[in-house]
Amino acid sequence: MPRPITVIFPMYNCGEYLKEAVDSILSQTFQDFELLAINDGSTDNSVEVMEGYDDERIRLIHNEQNMGLIATLNKGLDMCDSPYVIRADADDICMPTRFEKQFNFMEANPEVGLCGTWYVGFTEKGESPLRAGYLPGDDDIRIKHLHQVHVSHGTAIFRKKILDEHNLRFAPDFAHAEDYELFVRMSKYCKLANLQELLYKVRYHEGSVSSKFKEVQLKNSNRVINRQFKDMGINLSEDEINLYKEMAYGDFNASKEKLEKTRDLYNKLVAANKLSGFVPHEKYAHYLASIWFHHCLNVKGIKQRYRLYKSAYFSMYRLLNPMDRVKLLLKN
Repeated sequence: MPRPITVIFPMYNCGEYLKEAVDSILSQTFQDFELLAINDGSTDNSVEVMEGYDDERIRLIHNEQNMGLIATLNKGLDMCDSPYVIRADADDICMPTRFEKQFNFMEANPEVGLCGTWYVGFTEKGESPLRAGYLPGDDDIRIKHLHQVHVSHGTAIFRKKILDEHNLRFAPDFAHAEDYELFVRMSKYCKLANLQELLYKVRYHEGSVSSKFKEVQLKNSNRVINRQFKDMGINLSEDEINLYKEMAYGDFNASKEKLEKTRDLYNKLVAANKLSGFVPHEKYAHYLASIWFHHCLNVKGIKQRYRLYKSAYFSMYRLLNPMDRVKLLLKN
């Protein structure tokens, strides 16, 4: 009989950090799991470290040659038959109650197929200022996915049934954004969630994917974004996608001209989404309106600010929630 959880744990030349990562998994408060460690052709002491453990829950598999992360992850998904799959990276750390809390949440919420948690970054010198506090609900995650991945891959627990029933695996042609691409596809078949607790620690070092493959990651992430907007029923140019991302990430020094372009883009998106229902209409409209007006608040000069408000009165302003309208009035 399969264990309730299989932890898919790719290994490639991670011996320096491996023991700390494995120890954090084996010491979980939830103990009934299999640790599927897949060695992807390591040339350092990674295998020796893993072979030093005497724990029946560990299954060590060796790829015949280096296959790369995506192929290794898919191999792991094909090999496990547990109801739930948890991801963990060989240089990161799981907090002690992570498995217990994610398992209990998934058991209590059968409509959820993917659930992440908050995480904190750290280096050998200590914790970094970066703390990722992702939003909890499905609607908010789908809206955030229109400009960034909003479930951290290392923190994820998957409902295996969803993956198998819909033939969902990581896409080889979306290298370094394979998690983003898969999560967006999963959202067509289930709800997504994030536990509002810090249950994972991400190690930053020179070998981190985000450090080594930033350009490829950006290119493939934009492909995921572009595909979502097409599903919404609208084709955006590369400039429009970049503008959308810049404003969503908080470009609070935008010029009047840039704000006007943003307003026009947001109006197009609200109209397209209303027809397609790709994400909840009212929530998305309020989200865009709030971003645009908060950017307007930073425009210097009351006259310029007033003209921007007036030019958008019959479009963006009417979408704003009452509290944000009060803020605008106070600002003026």
